[in-house]
Amino acid sequence: MTNAMLPLLRRSAHPRIVNQSSHVASLTLQTDPGTDLGGISGGYAPTKTFLNAVTVLYAAELRSTPILVNNACPGYVATDLNAFSGTRTAEEVARVAIRLATLPDDGPNGGLFDDEGPVPLVKRRTPARRAGAVRRRRRSCDAAVPTGTGRAPAPG
Repeated sequence: MTNAMLPLLRRSAHPRIVNQSSHVASLTLQTDPGTDLGGISGGYAPTKTFLNAVTVLYAAELRSTPILVNNACPGYVATDLNAFSGTRTAEEVARVAIRLATLPDDGPNGGLFDDEGPVPLVKRRTPARRAGAVRRRRRSCDAAVPTGTGRAPAPG
């Protein structure tokens, strides 16, 4: 669907893509012992997490264009999915999507947002931890490359 709409979006003065995601899609919130996301469905959470990943990929791919790509998190909405037990109405949650659809051209790109602002997608590493992880990853990759060749060995 997104790919089919890209030609139209490219002609728009202020193109925006807004996907509907969820708090349960945040790996940070899923792994935070202090956060209660309620019962997480074995099918629902992974599909929304995947949607977040696709959104980040589209945002990166379209970074050199005016197209902004974000996810809206509506909260616990009364729908068929939860037998209308949600606490929010469609009218209330539309505000998040409308806000993202009307962002200024220098607005955020590739994020997950609710009424209060950005929702963390993944835990961020500190610069020192990130540098250590990059060094470890390089060492493990370098071990597979014979010294001096600059390329991986040919298959046996």
